[in-house]
Amino acid sequence: MARDPLDSARKFASGIVAGLWPGAAVEAIEPMRGDASTRSYARVRLSGGGAPSTLVLMMMQDAAVAMSSEELGVFGKDGPAELAFVNVGRFLSRLTESVPAIHGVSPDSRLLLLEDVGDVPLWDASAEQPAEMFGRALDLIAELQARASDDGSGCYVFVQSFDEKLFAWEFEHFLEYGVAGAEPSLMEESRRELRTVAARLAALPRVFAHRDYHAWNIHVQGSEPGAAGPRLRLIDFQDALLAPALYDVASLLTDRITPERITPGLEESLLVRFYSRQKAGRLESLDATRVAYRLIALQRVLKVVGRFHYLAEVKGKPHYLSLLPAVCRTARRLLATSEGVAATARLFEEAGRDPSREAVQEAAPARTPAAKRPRRAASKT
Repeated sequence: MARDPLDSARKFASGIVAGLWPGAAVEAIEPMRGDASTRSYARVRLSGGGAPSTLVLMMMQDAAVAMSSEELGVFGKDGPAELAFVNVGRFLSRLTESVPAIHGVSPDSRLLLLEDVGDVPLWDASAEQPAEMFGRALDLIAELQARASDDGSGCYVFVQSFDEKLFAWEFEHFLEYGVAGAEPSLMEESRRELRTVAARLAALPRVFAHRDYHAWNIHVQGSEPGAAGPRLRLIDFQDALLAPALYDVASLLTDRITPERITPGLEESLLVRFYSRQKAGRLESLDATRVAYRLIALQRVLKVVGRFHYLAEVKGKPHYLSLLPAVCRTARRLLATSEGVAATARLFEEAGRDPSREAVQEAAPARTPAAKRPRRAASKT
């Protein structure tokens, strides 16, 4: 009989639970839906001993760091000494109650037992009151940016940063995977523009950044009838680093299909709200903040275009392509309103890999095929 792959996970969870809540027992372990990472999750149902009714089990394929952290080489060839999720989580737990408690880590760092922060992402919880709920999320990140400083504890946030090299590398990721059949001269003109943008972004003040601060990585607890009030909880903070203060703002307001709910008018009012509460990394004026915000949002959305194609083609995860039409609409809007990216706007219109446009082109009468885009070696994971 084949061994249940959750057997070792059950044994690990049972040992942690027995130590923390004597008399408690693991009743069931139920797989949960994962995302783009090498992690998978299961909900652990408990009974007795005064234990919480549920916990969450995080299961790691390996202890690899994020792709860009590898690219920066800050941890050397052997990687970090401990899981970034544990390292950053320990630091954040001293600043806020928004991160889940880590109840246990297996000796090989492949299993973690966590507090359960529920199944309601900010996206679902904000349907009726987007201004209020997204505003609360901006208030939270403004507070974390103000409180997070290097305390000498060895937190990984403070040994890696979004510098010019990383911004430029992510632009290259877009050019490699998000563009097809472009004229070489236009490609090079866009590359020069994007290098200039990378330098501008790298010159901005850097603060704590979650790095993937969007409406699906913020969960809301206590929104059910009779609860004291909604409580925001953060997940997937293991890639946190130092970055411009507006990076997480842009992530929150422009990620995936978010602009379908956060209209340009609401986006502006939320940006003003953040600026009014911001204490760390603040620019000299609201106008300067608007300019920097658009460039950061553009950098991130172009990276996502390339990233989702990479996930589909290299990692075998094509379901991310369904999100690209919305992402590409945001890219066009930001290209039209950002400074110094005229060639990149032209490149995106002519050769950007937008699935909705490609579907229209496939339905049109056949034309002479464009030259194949050269494929470089697969990026690191």
